[in-house]
This record gives sequence, C-alpha cells and structure tokens, in this order.
Amino acid sequence: MSKGVAVIGCGNIGRAIIHAVNIGAVSNAEIKGIVDTNSNAIKYFSSSLSLNKTFLSCEDFFGSPLINETDIVVESATQKVVLEFGKRIIESKKDLMVMSVGAFSQGSFFSELVDTARSHNSRLILPSGAISGIDAIRCAREGIKSVSIITTKNPKSLNGAPFFKNSNIRLEEIKSRTILYDGNARDVIPEFPSNVNVALTLALAGIGLEKTKVKVIADPDISVNQHKIIAKGDFGEIRVLLRNNPSRLNPRTSALAVLSAIECLRNYCDDVLRIGS
Repeated sequence: MSKGVAVIGCGNIGRAIIHAVNIGAVSNAEIKGIVDTNSNAIKYFSSSLSLNKTFLSCEDFFGSPLINETDIVVESATQKVVLEFGKRIIESKKDLMVMSVGAFSQGSFFSELVDTARSHNSRLILPSGAISGIDAIRCAREGIKSVSIITTKNPKSLNGAPFFKNSNIRLEEIKSRTILYDGNARDVIPEFPSNVNVALTLALAGIGLEKTKVKVIADPDISVNQHKIIAKGDFGEIRVLLRNNPSRLNPRTSALAVLSAIECLRNYCDDVLRIGS
C-alpha cells in the first residue's frame, strides 16, 4: 500500500522530492498535497505535474480531506514552519520529516516534539542531509568525548546570512580564507540559519548542541561546500570529510542534501529493505 506524502515548501528540496515521487523514483509513495505561499511555485506544479492538490497555506491543507489521506508531511520550507506547525502535524497523527532542523536550536522544542510524537504514535524524522557518518555518531554517542564540524563554503554560498548584518566582515570583501564563526551548534543557527543545518543534525545525533563545536569558514578559492567532522571517544575516532557540489538551483544547499531527503523518504516508504543502523 502506498504512503500518502504531503510536502510543505516547493523550493529546491521540495521540488526534487515531488518530482522523484511523481516519476516513480520513490516506490510506494503518492503525493497528496503540496503547500507553498508562493503562487508561482504552486502554478509550476499544477501545470507541469498536473496536480490538483496544491495549497497556498498550511491551514488550507489541514482543512482539506487530503490530510486524512496523508501518512507523512515533509517540511522543506523554513524553521518558522516547523515551529508553527510541527506540533500540530504530529498531533494529527502524521509522521513528520524535517529539513529545517535549525528550528531545534530554540529552547526545548526538540524534546517537546519528540515527546508529542511518542504520545501520538507518530515519528519525527531527520535526514542526514549534506553530511555522512550520522549512523556512526548515533552508535557511538554514549562514549563520545568530543565532536566538531568545520564547514567551509564559498562566500557566495553565504549570501543573506544574518551574521553579516552585525559583523565588521563584509561578504563582498572576503578575498582569502576567513573564519567567520567559532562556537557551538546552538549559537551558530541564528547567524547562519540557511547554511549550517548539518551542525544541528550532528549535535542531535550525538552529544548535544552546547558540546558540539562548530566552525564556519568562508573561502573564495573553494567551489564546493566542505564539511569536516571529527569525533573522539571510547570507541576510537571518527573522521569524515565531504566536498559537496552546491545544488544547481540553490548554492546555499548541497546537492547531497537533496539526494538525502529523497533517500530518507524512499526508506520510509520501503517496508522490505533498510541498510544502515
């Protein structure tokens, strides 16, 4: 039996997920609803994919009969959507896949959402995104003594980050490798909300936001989105280096993050095979 899928946010990742489902690249899945406040995005899907399941607001979708045919809601919009509607989605006994994991940097929201999912027999799902090694981090988390992630991007990929509004560093003036941020996973999100969701995923999988060290570097000589993860503990040492090509449609997002979202949904809909912890 196919799983009913609703997607909130028709940007780079949302569009790729919808397309993958509609061409059959995700088995046992069917799009039940698409939500985006951008009418042009809605028009794109209405015409190119012949879907009559599009909505301009979450409220419109929640008020439609299609919510009853939905098994999982995929959020690929903004942190604000997660904060405003995450709990409501789970309380509707729907599973929730979150791409904007930066929303979980705020207070106890993550633990509250997990508790809500547990009490409503629903699942909260966080794809690994643009990094790898999450399985290993989760397996070893009780014995991890230290973990860090160094993210290096071309300055163009950091365009629009709030960090530059309150800093003496000017994005257009960066001509050499420059350390922009050196702190923890909780504090980095307000500065780079669209660029370092991977740090939150790593922290939630491992030893927490305060203990996960994060460094953000701008390097005009690099053309990829690079993430270097180092974890040490009783188990030994984990070292992961990723050099991801930026997404063609949005340089702030790695192409791997898009592929991760699709694969996560594919695993959700596949009742036969699962590889990995």
